[in-house]
Amino acid sequence: MNFIKFPIEKPVTTIMLFVAVVLLGIISWTRLPQELFPSLAYPQISIVTKYEGAGPEESEKLISKLLEETVGTARNIRRVSSVSKEGMSLVICEFRWGTDMNFAALDVREKVDLVKERLPRGAQEPVVLKFNPFQMEAIVMAVSYNYDEFDPWKQVELRQFCKKNLKDELERIDGVAKVEIRGGEQKEILVEIDKGRLLANQLSMLDIIKTLRETNITYPAGTVKEDLYEYTVKTVGEFKYVSDVGDVLLTKDDRQQEQARTSKVMRKESSRRTGGIIYLRDIAEVRESIKDATGRSRYNQRESISLSVFPQSGSNLVTMSKLIRAKLKQLEVKIPKTVNVEIIYDQSDFIKSSLHNIYFDATLGGILSFIIILVFLKDMAAAVIILVALPVSVLAALSMMYFAGISINTMSLGGLALGVGMVVDNSNVVLEGIFAYLQKHPDKSKKEIIYEATSRQVVPVIASTLTLIAIFLPFIFVSGVAGQLFKEMALTITFSMVASIAAALLLVPRLALNLDFDRYRQQDTSMKILDAFPPMLTKFLAAPRSKSWRFLYAYLAIGMILFMFIPKEFMPKLDERRFTLNVTLPPQTTLKVTTDLSKKIENYLFSVPEVKNVIVNIGSSGEDIGSEVESLGMNQARIIARLKKRGRPTDKIVAELGQELKNWRVEQMETEFITQQGLFGSSLGSSAGLTIEVKGNNLVELEKKSTEIKNELAAMPDIFGIKTIPSQLVPELKLDIQRERASLFGLNVQDISATLLAAIKGYVATKFKEKEDEYDIRVRLRPEDRSDLSRMGELTIYSPFGRNIQLAQISELKFVKSLPEIRRIEGQRTYLIMANTGKGFSKAVARVKKAVDNVISPDDNVTAEITGEMLALRESMNSAVFALALAVVIIYMILASQFESLVLPLIVMITIPMGIIGGVYALFFSFNSINSVSMQGMIMLIGLVVNSGIILVDRYKVARIEEPHKDLVELVIECTVERLRPILMTTLTTILGVLPTALAVGSNATAPMAITIMGGETFRLVLTLFFVPSAYLLIESAKQRKTDL
Repeated sequence: MNFIKFPIEKPVTTIMLFVAVVLLGIISWTRLPQELFPSLAYPQISIVTKYEGAGPEESEKLISKLLEETVGTARNIRRVSSVSKEGMSLVICEFRWGTDMNFAALDVREKVDLVKERLPRGAQEPVVLKFNPFQMEAIVMAVSYNYDEFDPWKQVELRQFCKKNLKDELERIDGVAKVEIRGGEQKEILVEIDKGRLLANQLSMLDIIKTLRETNITYPAGTVKEDLYEYTVKTVGEFKYVSDVGDVLLTKDDRQQEQARTSKVMRKESSRRTGGIIYLRDIAEVRESIKDATGRSRYNQRESISLSVFPQSGSNLVTMSKLIRAKLKQLEVKIPKTVNVEIIYDQSDFIKSSLHNIYFDATLGGILSFIIILVFLKDMAAAVIILVALPVSVLAALSMMYFAGISINTMSLGGLALGVGMVVDNSNVVLEGIFAYLQKHPDKSKKEIIYEATSRQVVPVIASTLTLIAIFLPFIFVSGVAGQLFKEMALTITFSMVASIAAALLLVPRLALNLDFDRYRQQDTSMKILDAFPPMLTKFLAAPRSKSWRFLYAYLAIGMILFMFIPKEFMPKLDERRFTLNVTLPPQTTLKVTTDLSKKIENYLFSVPEVKNVIVNIGSSGEDIGSEVESLGMNQARIIARLKKRGRPTDKIVAELGQELKNWRVEQMETEFITQQGLFGSSLGSSAGLTIEVKGNNLVELEKKSTEIKNELAAMPDIFGIKTIPSQLVPELKLDIQRERASLFGLNVQDISATLLAAIKGYVATKFKEKEDEYDIRVRLRPEDRSDLSRMGELTIYSPFGRNIQLAQISELKFVKSLPEIRRIEGQRTYLIMANTGKGFSKAVARVKKAVDNVISPDDNVTAEITGEMLALRESMNSAVFALALAVVIIYMILASQFESLVLPLIVMITIPMGIIGGVYALFFSFNSINSVSMQGMIMLIGLVVNSGIILVDRYKVARIEEPHKDLVELVIECTVERLRPILMTTLTTILGVLPTALAVGSNATAPMAITIMGGETFRLVLTLFFVPSAYLLIESAKQRKTDL
């Protein structure tokens, strides 16, 4: 093999090539972006349509249904759902994984454009947003005064300071996508209309809104040329002072005036009007005010404003964090002494900590592997050769990661850490082969020994590596988020294994040239501890197989039984030393009541010794459409508690808090605990582990069945944090417009609805500009004219025919209870019941399924499906089983090609169930669950466990050719003992290489995979050395008997 001669004949060139690889790897390492999890194009698109004043039913009927039907025909779409609530429709399109989301978004926009003309008048143009739950805020800052006194106007100044001096500056930093401001107070110009004066002057709310909009305007008029100059002409009518708003002259709507000219009734009534000029100040009070608060933000029991920094996709969060901290340092001169700006959450800290742990695990794994090699080879120089191959292979893998666009994250770096022991296996085999050849042929020259020994190892090295690489091929077919995540890990391990082949076949022979072969010719490399193996193997092979194989059968049977008792979940639980508590009170709850309860919870949390700080967000005060979609209501609070690094587990603290909240017995309070932030929490589409979708078209029946299921869950001790969406019904006053009666007075539904919206909630007519700031000018009735529900029918609307019409004359007023929102999934109205489970997720799901079946019968017009983590677990398990089966087939095909036999691969493949069951034992006795991560470990085991079998069977096959007349049993024992050392070396380096990762349970996402690999390799090592020789003898003896016949 000519390429084996290259490092021997051109040693300097070979060294230079590998130095270049190392340099390229170091450069790639410094330039690779660092993030917590891989960047994924999450296959979901949201369509947001705002429809001011519309209730949930109107939004559903007029917008959601239309858009659902339209986008449901998009390519690769998997599911369409919608949420219709007050003033907004949200349609969610879920696509199949692997869909190009840029083309999908374009497809959805085209379909929306086709029907947007059919949307109701008054609805804003739909906005199409790509959604990514993994794109969390990277940094959260709390800005507050350093005193406790609350002054709303001071909060206005603080929010303006944050916007001008922090938000705008931070958004200019490279890598920052946007900065969201939450909390604080906002200023507006309030125009409060006196209803009596409005009606006395025969004006409508719409007249005032239209007049304000048309008065406060600057409009270009073109250009005028004069001699050498050209002048721009524009009309300037914008308000300069707040008093200018009150000086506006009021006129009637053009449509009303037109109807007045053609109506005899209007001509008679108009004669009653006075001829005086009417200013806005005559019928309204115009003043600077503070917007009605819709949200609050608190940090450590003090009113604050929070700034959330969101990164651009693919940006280096560690670098971005450094730039933000440097910018804050520069801005210190602008920050008043009474203001505190504190970074309360920085994702880069967790990234650096996680990556540091993985670096440490990988380094420690490498050291342990080096010690094993040193023990077996008994020579420091030879062990150093193997050690050198490790960083070279890792740096080469980093180079390939750079060109493949893979970032440094917990999954890719975890792959490198897991591969530490595997990477040195090939170098072990080659170097051990060189020493073994040296012992047999001591008279040959150094170059001849290295060339011939390495040439003999090319096929087994490449074959064993291909079997390991081949098992990652099924990862392409693993569906869902788990498959997308583990693809990066699979690619990273593949890169390192490919690099390890080059290091083993090129670098190791080159470095072996520097060894003192004369010393190795006389060196005794035997180990007394291994001398006990030959007698044990001889005794085992001499025993009747019916008796000796009983142990294997028992081992496999017990393992399969234990598999059924191991808890199952989608993803492993990581203790991130933080948790989120979402509190939901009845929908009509005021902001003050929610705030008071949040303060009480804050006080309790600060009595917990492990709590470091507490962040509270109540309601919403975001300004962009994205924050509106994810906004909280005034009855909702999100409380984030960060814990100290040392102390009780997060789950235990959460359980105590949950029990405490139950003891408070707050009426109709729903709580939801989230201990799994970030990737594993968001990847499920909901923060709760268990979600039940109750579907039907009758809302009354849906509400009844959902309540029954919720009551069943509440009786289960291991189910907590139960939450229903939508929550309980909201009392509302419903006005059914009598269209015929309204038309008699020249009124239509649109004008009536717009007038009511302006009268009660208020309507932003235009903006008031003050220097660089803009404030809403809001028009509405005085509080005393709009606050009494019992007199709502007395609200009057000015008719174009010159009459004041009461609402009761043209509508029917009803006090009803309605849903705060209506959810639809795949065309059916849906209630969601979400809950958290304790340990034993799969057992809890079984009880929940039984409870659901008891509530809903096949005859009901309602269906229920358990989704959330259960759906993800089911999909993951199905994909994993498919991937396992496919991996086995691929391994068999590779082995059959290598051995040119259909029977010999079966001997090697008996190690597969040995290894997988060994992984099951490890998970059971380490109290771990079977999840997506541990299942990937089982898939990896298929490629790992066959390596020892390949080494043995390949040696048996060669020995039979070299010594055809030798006794078969004697030959098998001799070959097994000969290959014992390399088998032990490769297996132990793999086991010890993943040991540090396996011990990092609760802080490393790949720990269950490492535990599975350790268990599988440990049990397989012992079993392979006895049962593979026995199986080989069984098959070869059968062949021989058949030949004799």
